[in-house]
Amino acid sequence: MLTRNEKLVRIHKAKDEDVPITNYGITISLTQGVLERVLSPFPEALQIYKNLIHN
Repeated sequence: MLTRNEKLVRIHKAKDEDVPITNYGITISLTQGVLERVLSPFPEALQIYKNLIHN
């Protein structure tokens, strides 16, 4: 398991190289067509997602 610091270092390296990063759970939910249901307990995140896909 990675420590918090190791994770942050990886994130910063990815940003420096313009490499996109994602949460695999979100990616799997999107490909399975259930992302809106997964985000439903988080209304603000759901609204951001809906705004992104409709623009």
